[in-house]
Formats: sequence, C-alpha cells, structure tokens
Amino acid sequence: MEATLRILLIEDDEVDRKAVRRIMDGFDITFEFIEAKNIKEGIEKLSNESFDCALLDYNLPDGNAFIFLEKYLSEEGHTAPVIILTGMGDEELAVKALKNGAADYISKNNLNYEILSRSILTAIEVRKLSLRSIKAEQDLTQREKEYRTIIESISDIIFKLDSEGKITFINPAVKHLGYTPKQLLHLPIQSLIKSELKNEIDIHDIATKRVGPRATTDYQARFKVNENSNLFQFVDSITVLLEAKGLWDVSEDLVMDRSAKKTFLNSLCVARNITELKRVENELRENHKKLMQANLKLKKISSHDALTGIANRHGFNEYFSQEIKRAGRAKAAISLLMIDIDYFKNFNDTYGHQAGDRCLTEVAKVLNESLGRPEDLVARYGGEEFILTLPGTDENGALSFAENLRARVEGLKIEHSDSLANNFVTISLGVFTCYPDQTTTAETIIENADKALYKAKKQGRNQLASGNAQ
Repeated sequence: MEATLRILLIEDDEVDRKAVRRIMDGFDITFEFIEAKNIKEGIEKLSNESFDCALLDYNLPDGNAFIFLEKYLSEEGHTAPVIILTGMGDEELAVKALKNGAADYISKNNLNYEILSRSILTAIEVRKLSLRSIKAEQDLTQREKEYRTIIESISDIIFKLDSEGKITFINPAVKHLGYTPKQLLHLPIQSLIKSELKNEIDIHDIATKRVGPRATTDYQARFKVNENSNLFQFVDSITVLLEAKGLWDVSEDLVMDRSAKKTFLNSLCVARNITELKRVENELRENHKKLMQANLKLKKISSHDALTGIANRHGFNEYFSQEIKRAGRAKAAISLLMIDIDYFKNFNDTYGHQAGDRCLTEVAKVLNESLGRPEDLVARYGGEEFILTLPGTDENGALSFAENLRARVEGLKIEHSDSLANNFVTISLGVFTCYPDQTTTAETIIENADKALYKAKKQGRNQLASGNAQ
C-alpha cells in the first residue's frame, strides 16, 4: 500500500499518544497522524476531513467509546473504521464494542507492532470491501431501473404467460397494435394471435416451458391489430419473430435434470428485435456476479481469523447454532471441544509476540488438519483459546479425538521452557457431548465444555477432561 494513510488518534493522554506513535513508527507504511483529545473534537474532524482509520481511546473527558460510536455512526457518510484502544482487557466489553460498530477492540496492555498493524490494515480492507459492496448494490439497482425503462420503451413486444397460456405481463409496446397493456392482461395468448395459428402445437411453442437449446427461437407468428385502432384500416395483423423460453425457480441446468425439484413460473416471450434486451440482461447478470463476489469476500474476511486463517469466533457461532438445530432434528449427538494453549502468556513473555503468533499459527494448522469431515469446524475463539465442534460424534469418539489432538500438538515439539506442564508447547481440552432438543442452546454447551477445560487445567494441564463425567 503505497499511499499515505491518514489516521485520526482520539486520545486525551499525551503519554498514550506518544506510545501509539512510537509503535507505528516501525510500520513499513507512511502515516499522517491527526490528533483529537475528546469525542466532540474527534467527530468534528471525521465529519470535515477524510481518514482511513480512527484509533479511539475507550475513556475520554466527554464520554466513553460507546457514546462516540452512537454519535459517529448515526451521521451520514461515515467511512472511517474505528478501532478502540483500552487499558481494560474485558472480553464482554470487546464483544459489545464490535456489536456497536467498532472495527476492533485492542488492549493497551498488550499493544505491539504486530497487533496494531494487523488491526489497522484489516479494518481498512474490510471497510473498502463494504463500500465496494454498497456501490455494487447501488449499481445493480440503477441497472434494474434502466432495465425497466428499456422494457417499457422498447419497440419489441415483451410479455409473460402463466401455465395456462394467459398474459400476466405485457409491455407498452402493444400500443403500436392499438392495445393498452391493461386490455390484454389475464387474456389467453390466443386472443392476440391470428386464428390460423390457434392449434395446440403452435400455442405450446409460444407458451413454452422449455429452456436452453429447446426454447423457441425465430418463431414466425401474426399478431392481430385492434379493430378500433387507426392501423386496422391498413392491416388486420402484423408478422412478428418470436423467441420464448420457460422461467423456473432454478437454473437452466437444473431444469434439464429430471430428478431436480423445481417450479415453473412463467413463459417469457419477446417479439421482434431483442438485441438490446440481451445486452442489458448480460450486464445485469455481470453486475450481480460482481456483487456476489464482493459479498462473499467480505463474509470470508469477517468470519475468519486474520492470523491463523481458520474461522473466528463470529464465524464459529453462526455455524455452531445451525449444527445444534440440525443435530436436534436428526436426534444425533454433537460434541464440543474447548482448547487452551498451556501457559501461553509465559510463552509470549519468554519468546516474544512474533514467536507467539507463529505458535498460534502452527497449533491452529494441526487442529485444522486433524478434521476428517466437511462438517467438523475449528475456530480461534480468542487469544490462545480454540473451539472445535464434531457434529454426529458421541462422547467416546470426542474424547478419543481430543486425546489425538493433545498428542499431535505436543508432538510439534515447540520449545516452551517456562511451562509448568512440559518442556514443549501443550494444550488442555474440555470436552462436552449432548443430544440437543428444543431447549438446548449454544451458550449452555459452550459453558459445559468450558467448565471441563477449567477442570483439565486445574488437574495439571496437558490433558483433557469431560464435561459429561458424573
């Protein structure tokens, strides 16, 4: 990223301001720092100037971070992501901050180059994708308006037929034949077609359900002119070239699949030139594709941990709630493992945060590679804590799987001289299994697995404990 990033630092403590600046001096990126000392001044600067990101102290002279977020996010045109810096490492406050619109929540106690740089760059990238997604939606809406305008103004006659061959929509182009769209709505298509074409074969070619190569193309027919129109004194009908295809609630590939579940919607018919219509349809399809790609990329970033590449807490919570419902419907077991790296704070203090990040990445890789089925999922749940779900796995299977994980992490032989459990990095695991019913909640399962994890740690760590034990 070559351009200078403009950062607004909203902090009333001079010592903390200098500390942040000192950390960011080590970045391989050029920053322009603007400072504000309270909420009022910060919001004024954000309203009048353009910033790539805002770093916000939790406690300020005229209020806390939540007051700031409420005021700032209520204003139109807010674009800068907000990262909260605090001296309090409260997890509940962190969750509340993210729910209220903060891009991240970082403790000043552990603030370092890696944490702050990753947080700023990720927040900026997520915001860019969000803005790109919004722009794509706006473009799609605008193109749909243009599509409607073309439909209503084009000289081609465009209409839809239901399964009985009755007209459910027809554009204003029928005025050239002396009709208004309202006159033809709900009438059978035969009322518009000249009598010699009223046999069943011809009607089925127009009111078709077929798609793809089997759809109707270059079909010649004659449309009747309204007897009350000025045109009728010259001709009683006009020749049109028809294209018609079936519209279904699934893709054309699935329409061809006899085993696929599908519902017929309408027959779409176009008389005369459809070149312009196809161009607009293709453009709409491309815009929709771009929107979907932007949304998928944004969803992936928001549900995955930037350091380890596995799911994050938000992504796991969404998935786990769905799996609980699925297990309940199938009357099947679901197991949950809470996993904690033993004495990880000591590891960071001894070997440094960069080594700590490498340790987290290696452990996450082992956990993720141990998953044997698509429905299994592991996530970084916070700090050195991981969480893993095994749908359809009973208690014995979960305990066996947990012991395998413990052994594999110990087998990495990552040196940890300041661990009281081993000379190498190890993990403790809490395991809980249940058969969900309508009263089962994700919170209850997580709480039981967490209690089991506490038990394993209390018993000496580098081991596992079951939350199902009597």
